Amino acid sequence: MPLIEDWQPTRRLTFHFPPRPVRRLRVVQSASGSLVSWSVNELRIFAGDTELAREPQWRLTAHPNPWEVQMAFDNNPITRWRSWEPLFPGCTSKWISAAWRRPIGWSSTPRRPETGAAPAGRPDPVRRSLGAARRVARGDAAPDTTQPAHLATSEIKWQGIEYLLASPSDFWDKDIRNNPRDWGLTPVAEKNDYRLYRID
Repeated sequence: MPLIEDWQPTRRLTFHFPPRPVRRLRVVQSASGSLVSWSVNELRIFAGDTELAREPQWRLTAHPNPWEVQMAFDNNPITRWRSWEPLFPGCTSKWISAAWRRPIGWSSTPRRPETGAAPAGRPDPVRRSLGAARRVARGDAAPDTTQPAHLATSEIKWQGIEYLLASPSDFWDKDIRNNPRDWGLTPVAEKNDYRLYRID
């Protein structure tokens, strides 16, 4: 992620609509004809100017690939949820959603869905499109991505991995050797061109 610009959150889509009581927000992907799989680095939901704090009671789901949906709600712009399916013609069943036990009123700011994405609200129990006005901002990096390399290794450490082994055949090796501090790494051992780093 830190070394591949196309994987980084460099575009922001913002949807605005009048607040109304709803129990679920679903962002639906309607674009087609692309080999690219849909991905969302962060999906954030606002009531006016106030972001709704994510709580354990939220029910998060997505289709396809429901198993990685938490990556779009983890406050880490380096991780991302991916559909793992191309945007084939007639693709109308890709979505990512959050649901609440009780209706709330809000507006939303999802980040980095593809161009055909649009939100739909679910009052109890009727489904309908929210008719949101959409704004696309390119080159508008998400907050906290000024050090994507350090964010990436922090995520690895959070998952319980404390050391990283790199060799010259790894495409990230040169950047890590030249900038270990940017990655939050400390070299601790080297042998036969392999270098072991501690994740700080």
